[in-house]
Amino acid sequence: MQHVSKAELDAAWKYSASFENVKHNLYLDSKGVPTIGAGYTPIIRNNATKRWELRTSVAADMKAAGVALTKPQANTLKQMETDMNAGGAKNNPKVTQGVANLQSITVDKGQARNLFEQVYDRNRGIAINSVGQQTFDSLSPERKAVLGGIAYQSPAAISKAGPELAKYLAAQDYAAAGKIIEKLGLGPGADASRYETMGTLMENPDMTDRVFVKQGDTLSAIAKIHGTTVQEILRLNNIPDPDRIRAGTILNLAPKNPGDQTAPGAGQNRDNPLSPRPEAPPALERILESPVSEWGEDDVTRVHAEATRRGAASPRGKALSGKVNEWYGHFYGNDPAPMDATGRLREPRPVRPRPAGVGMGPVYVRAHSRSQDGTAVQVDAYSRSRPRSRKAPATPGFHAGRSGFGTFFFTPPTCVRG
Repeated sequence: MQHVSKAELDAAWKYSASFENVKHNLYLDSKGVPTIGAGYTPIIRNNATKRWELRTSVAADMKAAGVALTKPQANTLKQMETDMNAGGAKNNPKVTQGVANLQSITVDKGQARNLFEQVYDRNRGIAINSVGQQTFDSLSPERKAVLGGIAYQSPAAISKAGPELAKYLAAQDYAAAGKIIEKLGLGPGADASRYETMGTLMENPDMTDRVFVKQGDTLSAIAKIHGTTVQEILRLNNIPDPDRIRAGTILNLAPKNPGDQTAPGAGQNRDNPLSPRPEAPPALERILESPVSEWGEDDVTRVHAEATRRGAASPRGKALSGKVNEWYGHFYGNDPAPMDATGRLREPRPVRPRPAGVGMGPVYVRAHSRSQDGTAVQVDAYSRSRPRSRKAPATPGFHAGRSGFGTFFFTPPTCVRG
């Protein structure tokens, strides 16, 4: 085993256990994969061969954790590997039956952590190779645990993001590194909320006055344990629907601004949705304090992501979405895209010089596309680049653009739920 500090292991275990919860028996996760403990999977997906494979280390991992794996149990796992390759993992009755036949395999919390550490130690090396030993060594134990935790969950994800992460981590730009991690949640089948939380932890791993929501937690129980009220938790975290909180979410339990401790709303102007909020990330507040003419692509993307998270119906979400529209209008104007003499749209160009790096950015937009009969159809899309031209008649009031979902006409970005 590599030399891993206790602080890093403790942080990594806390992060993983908050998402997975500790299960003492074998069960099927949301993708139909047999799992035990805190996310330990004896059968894993080989992305290169596109096949399910029984871990070659499963017997050694179990033995190291103090769990004796019998030969019949090992044979059952091997048969489940065959069944998963033949009929897939999810909703496979043979796999379900296999899990039922292996309920005699049990782990306590200590054994679950030991299993976790076996895989964490191996996959941590993938994280190190992805960002570089020197860069990895420069990180705090908590930030190392974020990278190691991503590698534990998805080695392919950390390998893909490694080069870009290395650049920002070397520059100690943890906010930008956090954004890269959050984008990993946009991939097919990815757990967006998990990567959002890991991105938040990369930017600020300090858990003082913050708590992870674990499976089975209730706001009333969290409030009682930490000496606060449900109403205060809802206020500090601007939660519109307390029934939609997911495991792994980070909740603020106390205001970060001392001026807010005297009474709800103290230290801020509650009538102004854009006034500084104790619960908002410091980087976001720094952006909002500057005029939109100084915002770069990363800035407008961060503001729009927060607007989307807040929700279009909330005053804060509306205000933040308005700032995104203001930024777009400042640099691109709000008039329809110009046409040339043949009636073709020209590429929208800035109406004034932009700061270096300013662009449309990857933001959600409400788009209007055309069907073959010319009918305008409204769709919600995810634009990964700024507008490009399209050879088609212009719809008054709309610009032409292109996204990963195809070509469409769009207004300046409007906050929608993704």
